[in-house]
This record gives sequence, structure tokens and C-alpha cells, in this order.
Amino acid sequence: MKNPFPVNLQISEDVRKAGWQAETRDADGHLCRTHAPFETDEDIVWMVREALEHGETVTIWPAKTSPAAFLPETTNKQLDALQRRAN
Repeated sequence: MKNPFPVNLQISEDVRKAGWQAETRDADGHLCRTHAPFETDEDIVWMVREALEHGETVTIWPAKTSPAAFLPETTNKQLDALQRRAN
């Protein structure tokens, strides 16, 4: 039988690069859970409460937003140029 609680040694940098917005870790620093970008503040509160009940630490990174979120008048051509520069 496989271990139902395998040790996850993935580092925070890799978790962030994979697109997750939050992670929780146990006292030994092992990754316990990840969370996709949050939709509401209540989702954040729920995750933090759940993690703290299990003795885990929580890291939450700022949500990634596209340049278009700040430039409502941006045309598709301008947005494409901004994305090319960002990459």
C-alpha cells in the first residue's frame, strides 16, 4: 500500500512557478497543500483557518494580473506587445 501521507519536498519557488497562489507547510517544511488563485477574501480566510487548525504555516502570494487589468482602453495589438515584452 502506498503511504497515504507522502512527503512532498517541492520548494516554494516551484509551487509559485506552477501558478499556485498559496501553499501550506507542516512543521518540517513539507508541502501539504496548494491553492489556485482565490476568488474571494472568504476563500483566503477559510484556507488560513483550515491550515492553522492542522498546525501548518501559510504562504500567500499576490495574484498575478494581466497588464490589461490596469489599462481598460488597451487594444489587442497593444496587449500583445506588452505580453511579448513581459516574456
